[in-house]
Amino acid sequence: HAQLGSPSNFGKIPYECYQYIAALTVTFMGTIMLESALTGLMSKSTSPKLNKAYLNCGFIATIIGNIGRITADVLILVVGSTHQSFGSDYINLLYSPIMITSLFGILIVRKYYNHLVI
Repeated sequence: HAQLGSPSNFGKIPYECYQYIAALTVTFMGTIMLESALTGLMSKSTSPKLNKAYLNCGFIATIIGNIGRITADVLILVVGSTHQSFGSDYINLLYSPIMITSLFGILIVRKYYNHLVI
């Protein structure tokens, strides 16, 4: 029987399926709870002029959140169906596009920060 740190178990995490499901459920519920709290804080901190329009901040945040979820689901679907052909780990293939997207978002915010703050 191989030990946990042995080369034959390298990269294998000794968790059961129910532990993954429980962690995923807790993470998803926490994300949903934080999203509603952040939307409430955003509506209090934005200019009243922005909240009177049809495309107010809460609506835009909801649409962008849905686009983000759809993009993530498509990314998971593509990586899940092709990770065998790349010969790489599923998680490593997911982190590359997430890191690139995050850096791109940070660059956009840094470039237009003075225009975003009212």
